[in-house]
Amino acid sequence: MSITRDTFVKFDRASARSRDVGDSIVIMDLKNSVYFSIEGSIAQVWPAFVEGVVLRDAATSLAEVFDTDASEIETDLVELCSNLDERGVLETR
Repeated sequence: MSITRDTFVKFDRASARSRDVGDSIVIMDLKNSVYFSIEGSIAQVWPAFVEGVVLRDAATSLAEVFDTDASEIETDLVELCSNLDERGVLETR
C-alpha cells in the first residue's frame, strides 16, 4: 500500500514490540529479529501510532508542539511510515 497523509497507521503488536528508551523508541521486528530506533519528535507521538492515527492528524499535533508547518512533518511521517510498512510493523488502511 502506498502511504499518504490520509493513511491510517497502527503499530502491529503481533509483528513487533516497542519500548521507550530515554528520548527514543526502540522497535524489535519479531519476524526478522531486527532492532531499530525512532528518535526526535516522532517519539513524542509514538503512543498515537500504537493506538492508531491518521498521519495528517499526527503531523498537526507535532506542528502545534514545535510551532512549525504541518506539511513538512507530513512528508517526514510518510517517509518513516513507508519504511515501517516495508518492514511489516504497521497496519495500514
